[in-house]
Amino acid sequence: MEGTSAKNVEPATSSENTADGPLTIEEITEVIHLGITAGVTDRPYDKDRASEYVKEITEAILHHISALRSTNCKYFVHVVIVENIGAGIHQTIGALWNCKKDDFVTVPFTNDQMNVIVTVCQLPVQDLPPLLTASLEEK
Repeated sequence: MEGTSAKNVEPATSSENTADGPLTIEEITEVIHLGITAGVTDRPYDKDRASEYVKEITEAILHHISALRSTNCKYFVHVVIVENIGAGIHQTIGALWNCKKDDFVTVPFTNDQMNVIVTVCQLPVQDLPPLLTASLEEK
């Protein structure tokens, strides 16, 4: 998607940034709402600025995730913005995944000008088993 790329985000300093572990569904949902608010609330749809809106939403979400707490997870943020002209919008994301550990949240947002769909996937990172780590170090 134009205007976005994978990016390392340094954790923000916060008094709440103390607990380890994955974020809850509620925390992810709140972070998405904060990202949408930062990116498009009360803005008119502008096709020339849509990639800027996508970037702002994505960066705001990643910043808020890092501010909540340090997690041993990777996050995938997917943002779709289309002009609200009365046409439908359909989206799907496919993945092979561990339903007990991996999570995702999708939040739609609509105003008179645009439709926005934001999905955040949370994927816990596991340490490599010692045997595999040792064999990789030998190479």
